[in-house]
Amino acid sequence: MPILLKTVEAAFSRELVGHLAARLGESESGVSRTVNALLPLVMGGIINGVGTGACLAIHEHSVRAFHSTDRKDFSVTDLLGIMGSGADASGLLAQGERLLATLFNQPDAAIAEAVSAYAGIKAESAGTVLRLVGAVLPALLGQYTETYHLRPEALGVALLGLRNTVRGMVPRGLTGLTELLWPEGMGTGATCGSLQPGAGAAEASHLRWYQTLLASTSFVVLLTLTLV
Repeated sequence: MPILLKTVEAAFSRELVGHLAARLGESESGVSRTVNALLPLVMGGIINGVGTGACLAIHEHSVRAFHSTDRKDFSVTDLLGIMGSGADASGLLAQGERLLATLFNQPDAAIAEAVSAYAGIKAESAGTVLRLVGAVLPALLGQYTETYHLRPEALGVALLGLRNTVRGMVPRGLTGLTELLWPEGMGTGATCGSLQPGAGAAEASHLRWYQTLLASTSFVVLLTLTLV
């Protein structure tokens, strides 16, 4: 599994799901289904943004989100703290809400309602998890970007390489929602382009390694990755 997806899976662990369920007054199974539905939906929204040429904006937002965490390690305590930041306009949760508003052509409430019906939890609870995912995913992406010193174009290449895998992670029960979110297909249209001549050797080397790994493991991922 690509490194970024492993990092996301580790952050949204079973332990976190248990704490979220307790705080929201929902069943663990329902919250688990919610998380597993929203992760690929929000990641798909980010990839779709890349596919429409928004590499620079996504790169800048992700790095800013990562620095807003004070370089925490994304432990369960950290993520619960993000969820508890509430409506603070400078908080990561509020940043996540603003990002969600730009990623989808459907209101957040419509996405939360569709996922709540699929997962069997309250729409309000699904909306809370949606905001948390919208806050944390960009921060994880920013961490990944800084770890591998990726410029916007290089980040775009990495994200577009995950397009088919992420789409395959969306539960079958939400295919109608994905058709509303991406009526023309996730990430189609303009691309971020290739690496610029000034890109560093380390960055180019990492991308070659990343693309080789993705090509060799994609079939195994699609067979073994189950989030429903």
